[in-house]
Amino acid sequence: MKTSALLASLLAALALSACGGDSGSTNSASATGGNAATSGSVCDEYEKAFAASIANVDAATKEAMQKAFDQSKEALKNLPADQKEAACKVSLDALNGKAPVGVPTSAEDAKEAASEAAEEAKEAAADAKEAASEAAEEAKEAAAEAKEAASK
Repeated sequence: MKTSALLASLLAALALSACGGDSGSTNSASATGGNAATSGSVCDEYEKAFAASIANVDAATKEAMQKAFDQSKEALKNLPADQKEAACKVSLDALNGKAPVGVPTSAEDAKEAASEAAEEAKEAAADAKEAASEAAEEAKEAAAEAKEAASK
């Protein structure tokens, strides 16, 4: 089960980092074959570390993990170089036991984060309820104005 948790952590870190990279700076070199710089650095380290981490895993689990890794690697090819590097770095850090920024590292942190998320959800629901109420009031006013205009 520890291996499955590791795989889930790695894939989650990869997905999060792939979605949130520095989109403000685009790197057209990745589209023109400029991946040589990225493939020779953090991503290679990550690939080597991943291979070492699954070396002593049973065959079925190893095959599943390798398949998931290969799919992630394929998805990385479509990212700009800076995002690819960031994804590889986050994944490498996760593989080495370093928690990504913003991820709770203890049960207490997770409980606090969940509590904050619940509070934010309550506030968002209250805001939505208020906005819906205002929209309903505006609709009533518009209907009354339309009725009044139609009767003239």
